[in-house]
Amino acid sequence: MEPMTKFEIINYKVQTDPVDGRGVYQARLSGDTVDLNVDMSTTDIINSLKDMGLLMQDIPSDEFEVDGSFGYSLYIFRKPNHCEADQELIAELKNIGWEIKRGWVSSFSLN
Repeated sequence: MEPMTKFEIINYKVQTDPVDGRGVYQARLSGDTVDLNVDMSTTDIINSLKDMGLLMQDIPSDEFEVDGSFGYSLYIFRKPNHCEADQELIAELKNIGWEIKRGWVSSFSLN
């Protein structure tokens, strides 16, 4: 099994722009981190976040999707009723362990 890598958790909240009705994401650093490894499945990642209390236990794990690159950021989406049209970005897991091991820190985000 690969070693664990530390990820910083960034929460997203969608607010509707009152002028044009578009959804606008607001990002907030949660102050929490989670240790994951590259061999973990989507279900394992979602269950880890649920165990930490960062995702609601009563929402079925299969309503969540993980996308992105383990080396940079993983994005957690919720798809109520498994519907692409209703997909909502709820969190970013920014890989901070990978950057620290290589001696540099990035000041950019992939979103």
